[in-house]
Amino acid sequence: MIQERVDALDTLRKKSYGSKLQYLELKQELIEEQQDLAVQQARLNQLKQSEQSISTQQTLYLAEKRKQTLAEQNALQVQSDALSQQVTKAEQRLTHYTLIAPITGQVQQLATTTIDGVVQSAQLLMHIVPRDSALEVEAMIQNKDIGFVQEGQKAVVKVDTFNFTKYGLIDAQISSISDDAISNDASNTLQNERQGLVYNARVTLNQDKLLIEGREVRLSPGMSVTTEIKTGQRRLIEFFLSPLLRYKQESLGER
Repeated sequence: MIQERVDALDTLRKKSYGSKLQYLELKQELIEEQQDLAVQQARLNQLKQSEQSISTQQTLYLAEKRKQTLAEQNALQVQSDALSQQVTKAEQRLTHYTLIAPITGQVQQLATTTIDGVVQSAQLLMHIVPRDSALEVEAMIQNKDIGFVQEGQKAVVKVDTFNFTKYGLIDAQISSISDDAISNDASNTLQNERQGLVYNARVTLNQDKLLIEGREVRLSPGMSVTTEIKTGQRRLIEFFLSPLLRYKQESLGER
């Protein structure tokens, strides 16, 4: 706008219609405006250069941080892989020191109960009684009685800790009998030594609890019991005659 005024005033001055002083003043104002514009343009260029420099620095900084982050991530990944391998090896070693039973139950008759205890190769370490299975009695049948015992026979069980005359008996039946006689190693008493070889039988209980003093008490694995197997029925007189008949037969045999 000032330039147009200067040009117009210069035209009038040349035709002697305008004041020279007014022209010079307006010319001076134009020069000042041009100088101010040049200063502003230089400042704008400087700001643009600063902006470009900051943008370049930002790009370099982000690239460096990205590079550093990737390097740290790779290092952490290497450490993670190494730790994973160590964990895998530790788990593999742990499997050699851990015994896992195929069933859930109660552990009995541990071969050793001391820390760092040593057991022999193929030694029986423990017995496990299944938690949800029915209780069974492991009974020893003397050799002289095995001919009258067979699977499925009825039996009654007396729990040693509870007087059967007061708390009753438990009905049961023979579930299995060993095919061959075994050595009775239950104890070293003279009675067991005289029994010699015995047959191992499994007796299934019809119930696993007794009514004791008004409350039901569940039987626990490991309780000692006495099993009486019902081998048949006899007339009352036979119980009185049997000892006499046996004595008579033995007497004849001695003769």
